[in-house]
Amino acid sequence: MPGIVGEPVGDAVGDPIEDRQQIVLGGTAQPQQRFDKRVPGLRGFPGVKDKTVTFSWGAKYIIGKESVILTGRSHCTFDVGLIVRLHDEMVARECEEAWELVQRRGKPMPS
Repeated sequence: MPGIVGEPVGDAVGDPIEDRQQIVLGGTAQPQQRFDKRVPGLRGFPGVKDKTVTFSWGAKYIIGKESVILTGRSHCTFDVGLIVRLHDEMVARECEEAWELVQRRGKPMPS
């Protein structure tokens, strides 16, 4: 996997890791604030090939005085101005650290 250290942990569509990402990152179906603060940013310039935009990113997630940094690369394919495929590559070790922080310090899931 060029440019990314570690292993990819899933595709945004139909991958079982999606459930864990929803819990760790707060999800989109039912927005939940699992962290006190998120500080996102791009890591370099986006590239475009055919109809796909690729960019590297990083985000710091903060709970109290503790934090984790997640990094990855996103591939976003467009057709007629709409996103038709979104594929994220993330570093497995960083995802595990985020998961552990949520388990240890995260806010409870609303019932």
